[in-house]
Amino acid sequence: MNNDHLTNKKTLNLVKAYEKLHKIPEKDCVADINDEKLTSRYADALAVIYRDSDEFQNDDKFEDGQKIIDFMRTCLIHKTLNEGDMVVCVPSRPFNDDGSTDYTYEKIKWMDSTDLCGVELMGEERWIPISHRGLYRK
Repeated sequence: MNNDHLTNKKTLNLVKAYEKLHKIPEKDCVADINDEKLTSRYADALAVIYRDSDEFQNDDKFEDGQKIIDFMRTCLIHKTLNEGDMVVCVPSRPFNDDGSTDYTYEKIKWMDSTDLCGVELMGEERWIPISHRGLYRK
């Protein structure tokens, strides 16, 4: 792994997202780009988002720290789901005129290797995104 990228804010944002979502105690978190834990945490964080360093560094969607957190949450959720698990399905326009939300619980029938799962929704088999606050796509 080329270490030139270890001095940029994007790398530090990824590591901070990893530490936040894994609830690593503050005393054990990477303090700055000179921290000896940075290289190993960076490798762990890349594994969570299914990217190598070049893919991560060259992808503009990872410029924003919040988008990194949202994407990593989605990846972590995907790793914990299995066929047969129940998921909440919320329509793309979740709020009714009165402010209420319609949603259903559906059983996952199949999953793909990235960010979708299949459910039977309203009598039809459908692919739905697995997400936490919406999936950020290219």
